[in-house]
Amino acid sequence: MANQLYKNIKEDFLSGSINLTTISIKVALVKSGYVMDIDNDQYLSDIGSSNIAATSDVLTSISITDGVFDAENETVAEYGTEGFDYLVIFEDTGTSNTSRLIAYIDTGDGLPVNSSNGTISITIQWSDLVSKIFAL
Repeated sequence: MANQLYKNIKEDFLSGSINLTTISIKVALVKSGYVMDIDNDQYLSDIGSSNIAATSDVLTSISITDGVFDAENETVAEYGTEGFDYLVIFEDTGTSNTSRLIAYIDTGDGLPVNSSNGTISITIQWSDLVSKIFAL
């Protein structure tokens, strides 16, 4: 599978019901047990808490230029020992049943991250290519 935007968020973009510069956006470090359904998964609860190794802090320095979404690289420090296979970008509302899924990333440098005997710290380094995190 390749990196993708969730179907429902595309509709939110087109209807104008979401503004990426005014919401809290985080990244979930998602384990291999999650079976992504790009057409039907809509909220963080669709992933299931048992499939999430950790979540990041709110992304900073968000920019949207020429239809390209980017943010500052994000460090998730000493979150535990569980590995993960995917990154899922989501709107954090504080409740998993209303936190909208934005993007599924399964292809990138450093993915997957293996489990460890010691605590894991990672820095998510977004692409320097023209599409950055994602482009519309």
